[in-house]
Amino acid sequence: MTRLLFTLALALAAAISSAQPTQTQQDELQQRLSNVAERLELTDEQKVQIEPIITESFARQQQVLAKYGIDPGASGSSRSRPSPRTMRKLRSDMQGVRSSTREQLDGILSDAQMQEYARLQEEMQAQMRSKVRGSR
Repeated sequence: MTRLLFTLALALAAAISSAQPTQTQQDELQQRLSNVAERLELTDEQKVQIEPIITESFARQQQVLAKYGIDPGASGSSRSRPSPRTMRKLRSDMQGVRSSTREQLDGILSDAQMQEYARLQEEMQAQMRSKVRGSR
């Protein structure tokens, strides 16, 4: 019984530590929040409203990447390329996250801001694609 409790405690500790964002992830999130606020010319009220949405979206994106064994911080030469099937699943899961985020932002941002957000998302998608694919 003690051994089982120890194993469960160890598993829980591992899950908690893996859920904590790394400093790099925290820096990336802050950069993303800053970039969104600047590009969309957000009001102070909008900044307060969208911060939890962008934070949650970022966390969900990190979870999707982890689900497929992808570390966006790793260099292209130090990881194997995902299979085309994995890439399709990854793309579908990420699209779900982005769609959910857009729905939440739709009630907060103006039409012009939503259009700029869509452009920003396309740019971030292209960056992520190049990271995931790695160098050829």
